[in-house]
Formats: sequence, C-alpha cells, structure tokens
Amino acid sequence: MESTQKQFDLANGNYILDIQGPEKRLKELWKRNFEAQSDPVVYEGVLYCSEDHTFYAIDPDTGNTIWEFKTPGRTTSPVFYNDLLIFGGNYIDNHVYALNKNSGQEIWKYKTGPSTAPVKRTPIVQDDLLYLTAGKTIHCISVLTGKKQWTFGLKKKSGNTNMVIASGKIYAVTQEASGKEELQCIDSQKKELVWKIKTPDLWSNLICAEGYLFYLNTNAELCEVNLVTGAVVKSKIADLTIRITNGSLNYNNGILIITVANYILGLNLTTNPWSWQWNFKTKADIGRPVIAQDKIYFATMGDGIYALDANSGQELFHKVSDVRSGLACGIDNSKIFVAGSMSEKELTAYGES
Repeated sequence: MESTQKQFDLANGNYILDIQGPEKRLKELWKRNFEAQSDPVVYEGVLYCSEDHTFYAIDPDTGNTIWEFKTPGRTTSPVFYNDLLIFGGNYIDNHVYALNKNSGQEIWKYKTGPSTAPVKRTPIVQDDLLYLTAGKTIHCISVLTGKKQWTFGLKKKSGNTNMVIASGKIYAVTQEASGKEELQCIDSQKKELVWKIKTPDLWSNLICAEGYLFYLNTNAELCEVNLVTGAVVKSKIADLTIRITNGSLNYNNGILIITVANYILGLNLTTNPWSWQWNFKTKADIGRPVIAQDKIYFATMGDGIYALDANSGQELFHKVSDVRSGLACGIDNSKIFVAGSMSEKELTAYGES
C-alpha cells in the first residue's frame, strides 16, 4: 500500500495531514457554485468533494471539474488505496464505491444491506482491508476486490460517530436514540465483543491517543476511556449555559486539541496541564478543524477562516467570510479549500496573499 501521509489518520480518528498549508493572510483564488455534502479533500494534486447525487474530482488550481460520478444520494469523504478512491453512500444509498481515482471509472461496488444501512462515516483502510459501519453491522471488505471478508452484528444502529481501530480492536458507537449512545469494543481477529459501555450524550468523534480513547459529551465533558476495560473518567472542560451542538478532537505532538462551541483548547496528555486556550467572542461555532504540519485550520459558522499554531494556540491569520461551514477544510500546497455546509452554494479556494 502506498504512503498514507497525505490522508487523514482515520484509524485513530485524527484529522491530521503531513501537508504544507498557508501560513499568512489569504487571497481568493477561485470560487464555484457548489452545494457541498462532504468535506473537500485534496490527494495527489486533485480536489475531491460531493454534492447531492454527484461525486467530483476537481482541478485545485482552477476549480474546473476533471470527472464526475453519479450516485443515488450523498456520499462520505473518500479514502485512497493505490489508484483506488473509495467512499460510502450515506443518504438514500446503501453501497460502498471504489473508483479509479484518475478516471472516475467504477472498479467495484459493495452493498451494505437494506436501504436502512447507509455508510455515515468515511471507511477506514488498514492492512489491505476496508472497515466501515452501516446500519447495525461492521463490515470488513477486501480493498482490491470489494468482496466481504466478515461482518459483525452490533445489534443496535450505528450512529454518526466514527469508529477507530487500535491493537486489533475495533471501537464503534451505536445510537438507538439521542442520549442512548453505547460504545462497543470488538476483537477483530476473534470477531467477539470484548466489552460494551453506555456513553450517553456522546457528541464528538472518537480519537485514540497515548493509549486511551477520548470523546466529548454534550455537557462539555472530556471522557477518557481505558481501551482494555472500558472504564471512563470524565472531566469538565468548559462552563457553558447550553448543551453543545459541536465538538471535535484532534491530536498533535502530545497535545489533545479540543474544540467545543467557540473554544479550542490544548491539553498536554503527558503532563496534563492545559497548554493553551483560544476563543473568539462571536456566537459562531467552530467547524471541524484539520491539523497540517503543526497548524490548525478551520472554518466557522459565519466568522470566516482561521489558522492557529497547534503548539501554542497563537492565531496566525483570519480570513473574513460570511460563508457558514462546519465541514473540514481541504489543505494542499499552501492552499485551503472551504465549502459552505448550510445550503450555501459555494466552494472557494484561497492561497497566500
């Protein structure tokens, strides 16, 4: 398998890239009418993003379409394996698609089950296998052929939360209803349930770092899960007057980077003190941050685009924009790509001014 340095660290739940992003003030390079339904992702010089019913490969220098692929509904963001580009149908669809990333030609398609089994989160590639949750099932598929290797029944519906894979164990969240979330640990070799715990009001992504599993809940608590036993330790990280409606975790150089409401905080997992805190005074929530070479990039729900130093929390730049986006930004070659996520038909590329 080719290097995954230019892909997110999805097995650990981490949105981190070994890519150079912009370091100073931004200027607009191009803009196109585009109602994004997935995070814009750049891989090997091509920008990938989807709208309803169509997945696109886009020239990042011009914004022009290179190829497009029709789907029944919406899709996840893609993951890559050699010349394959793989994504799941996550709305009015119950398939995983593998395309040739250069031409958009379909190589294989895998059905995840009934129409109630969409793929809500980007699949994970590990050791020539593809892992994903759909409906009440974990699927393990051959990346090359799209053939099922095995499945595991979760007995309850998988939620919108990502799963992670660590030391031969799969950690997956089910969500029968809001406030009734559960976290399951599955042995991927024995195909057996190791433990299951209740995780009510789990809100953020799962992330594996320094031998523990972390998530946020709607009470703005950071929850630390023992990977072996499932024991949970909770700590309050912010005093908020309302339940949070956004939250995400990243990990970089020993620092757990916590996003909640309009705060971003850095927690040193080795020495435990808070490393830094950043927040802006508007009420606009922060979108899904991406880390690229020690810099944090994120759009907001109406206050523009920011970059912070991941080690100190120092603000590097702010680009004013009215576009509301909770999506992760695409990063590549000192450029940043931002897509509106609130019915705003806009996909914009920025470079250093």
